[in-house]
Amino acid sequence: MPTIPQLPRSASVTAADTIPISQNGEARSTTLGTLLGNVQPTILIPSKNLLGRSSIGVGGPEPVALGNGLALENNTLTVTPFDPMQLPSLSQLSSSDSLVGIGASGMAQVSLNAIRSLFQPGAHIAIDASGTISAEWPGPNSGQADTLSSIAQLPTIASGTAQAILPINQQGTTYGITVEHLLNGLTIDQASAAAAASDADTLWVAQSGNTMVRQNFSALWQWVINKMPAYKPPVIEVSQDLTLDVTNHNGRVLLCKAPIRLTAIPANMGSGFHCEVINLSTGMVLLEGAFIASLDFPALAPRQTAQIRCLSSEGTPLLYAQQSAMAPGSARLNIVADITYIPGASAISFDWNAPVGGGNALGYTINHRALGATTWLAAGIITSGTTFTITGLLPSTVYEVRITAFNEAGGGEPSTISVSTTALQDSVPGQATNLTAADIGPTYVTINWQSPSSGGVVSSYSLLYRPSGSLTWSGQINSIVTTSQTVSGLTASTLYEFKVTAFNAGGGGPPSEPIAASTTSTPGAVSNIVWNVAPYGQYSSGGAIGVNAHVTPASAPIRFGFSTELSSPPSAWTDAVPVNTDLWGAYVATPGTPGTWYAWAQGTDGSCSTIYASPFTVA
Repeated sequence: MPTIPQLPRSASVTAADTIPISQNGEARSTTLGTLLGNVQPTILIPSKNLLGRSSIGVGGPEPVALGNGLALENNTLTVTPFDPMQLPSLSQLSSSDSLVGIGASGMAQVSLNAIRSLFQPGAHIAIDASGTISAEWPGPNSGQADTLSSIAQLPTIASGTAQAILPINQQGTTYGITVEHLLNGLTIDQASAAAAASDADTLWVAQSGNTMVRQNFSALWQWVINKMPAYKPPVIEVSQDLTLDVTNHNGRVLLCKAPIRLTAIPANMGSGFHCEVINLSTGMVLLEGAFIASLDFPALAPRQTAQIRCLSSEGTPLLYAQQSAMAPGSARLNIVADITYIPGASAISFDWNAPVGGGNALGYTINHRALGATTWLAAGIITSGTTFTITGLLPSTVYEVRITAFNEAGGGEPSTISVSTTALQDSVPGQATNLTAADIGPTYVTINWQSPSSGGVVSSYSLLYRPSGSLTWSGQINSIVTTSQTVSGLTASTLYEFKVTAFNAGGGGPPSEPIAASTTSTPGAVSNIVWNVAPYGQYSSGGAIGVNAHVTPASAPIRFGFSTELSSPPSAWTDAVPVNTDLWGAYVATPGTPGTWYAWAQGTDGSCSTIYASPFTVA
């Protein structure tokens, strides 16, 4: 039988391993777990610990740790001094928690509610049952701080500032915040720049109330398109000279009810300006400015229209007039010929003959440029006469001038270019001569004279008049550009004196010798004139045209005359003779100047001037 040392060694031992034992004289086997089940294990614990039992159920002794305030010394358990820093910390308190307090009778437990009762709210402060401390403010009228005021009770303001404070609740807590910080101080000029607009871009709108909703550009553009068919351009009726500007005239229809001058200044219009002009008057609408006209002349005849646009090309503004077709049957004019001129230092006066054939001229456009320049400048437009003075020129400078006639059919071919050199400097004109009084009535006198034969070129005349014997010249008419002027508003049967002075850029020349003329006595005034026979159609120069009209009162004498304008009376009159009852008639000499003419009738005292609305022409 082997001995124990001879047995092989076990690598490990478990409670299930068996060993032999002798029980009541018999050899038996048992497990190590059974054998050692009731044997007290060795207790190894650090010093200054107690043995006890903290586990549930029957078992052996267990180490018991000493808490705060206890110490084990020499097998004696004692109390140590209290150290609050050794106590565990709490992450939060509740109303049911208690604190340790030291009172008159020693240490004791104190509830949080007891501690809270020691604190009383001051003015405008409240503490609720849960311990929340909040501020109170007085009502608008009470002067007290008993309760929080309703927002409806607060005084209202018309506007606020960025520093105004608003209440805000954030995660259950109420705070005050300024408007500036509530909006992050973001104004429209501080917003990030947007990219190019697209149909998907959105904007704020309010629909059927004040609730804000979003709308995209695509839907907004469709709304605009749906509105456009119903859009009507505003119509402006015009009866006096007008300067176009973008505020009042862009996108409008201008309905001209009288012959006017329409001035276009690009600075007042801007690139992209557009308007439509319709001439419903009986005369010409003149387009003043550096217009490029589609029919070669800057004017609109009666019943003609134009689309006016202001454009910018390479930084240079352009004025363009797209004119409608002219009245059917009108013939384009031939070339203006026989141009003569008189140069001054800063002005050149031109005279020319109307074109022969090709229709009747309604007016002329005059263009000029310095010799060597490539661009023609607009000097002006006239609708009566065949004389014009270009002013504002440089002395000792060669200028080129061309003249173009126009009528309802458009502009004719420009004239041959005339070349003239301005003088070294302006000398004042000489004396006007040969003053005569003609066509005298009760309230008017027409004065004629001859241009000075010496001195500088005349640009205008001034006529002075006064009752004979008066020490001062009480009447004056300036800026006369012809050698004839009718003075009206005079007193009947009164002797007047008249004198004329010629002017140019250099000043005025010596006044003419005065003449005297007496107005006639006042006949019976005319209250009504009704045309019976008036000129119509076309006449050849030379001969006479028969006219007559009914007059009220029947015995009041009248006279007839012809003028090239509705607004200017004739320069010569023919007295009428009674035909029968209230009918007065006369044969009036046919005008010697080709063009459009209007028939006038008035009392011989100048009363009741009546114009036949339809013009006639002289070839």
